[in-house]
Amino acid sequence: MSILRKVILISLALLLPAMATADFAVKFFPGWSYHHQDDQIHDGARLWAIIKQGDAYILTKRTIKLKSVYSPNRDDEGQASGRELVASDRDASIIHFSGIDNLKSGPIYLKEIRKPLINTFNPKIGPSSADFKINGKVYTVYVKLNAKKDLLIYMKHGDKNQLLCVYPKVSDALSRLQWVADIDRDNEPDILLSASGHYAYTDNRLYLSSLADPDDFVKEVGRFTDGE
Repeated sequence: MSILRKVILISLALLLPAMATADFAVKFFPGWSYHHQDDQIHDGARLWAIIKQGDAYILTKRTIKLKSVYSPNRDDEGQASGRELVASDRDASIIHFSGIDNLKSGPIYLKEIRKPLINTFNPKIGPSSADFKINGKVYTVYVKLNAKKDLLIYMKHGDKNQLLCVYPKVSDALSRLQWVADIDRDNEPDILLSASGHYAYTDNRLYLSSLADPDDFVKEVGRFTDGE
């Protein structure tokens, strides 16, 4: 890799939010592509997976096979630092992860939402929100941009709000609620949120309800960053 490219990568890393390098217990990659600079998940790993089968979503544990692929965001000619899942059902894969105990294989509740919450590339469309219902309760995930151009993402139920994450002084704000599920079967929401404060990267943040603090809905347990 050229010196100039290394300088660019270091510069972009400085743009990440303060917690982007946090050491989370849960390691995951969303879907079947795994283009990541760190080998946190290796070929032959035994992982939990959520697979879409018809209209159902199945939680199962399996040994994965990964192959090296060219990563256009990272690789010079001749390199192959990307990873790709080798599986007949890879296009139906919702997420693969490790680090969560006491799970049971079988059908789980999952609803794909994929709703954009903000996109400052299109200033005509303001910040939005996404509602979802689980166990009879209605929740809302919404975003705010304050006067300092900080991007704040919240989760709400009734009169209670939880701040999920903050991206300070964003230049290009993007955020999307990808899906809501009940991975740990506690009748409370688990969510995957994609967010970014700069066009060069996207954070995929996994939140679980069963590990949340008493005053919160969910807790961030894993993060996967796509991009430079």
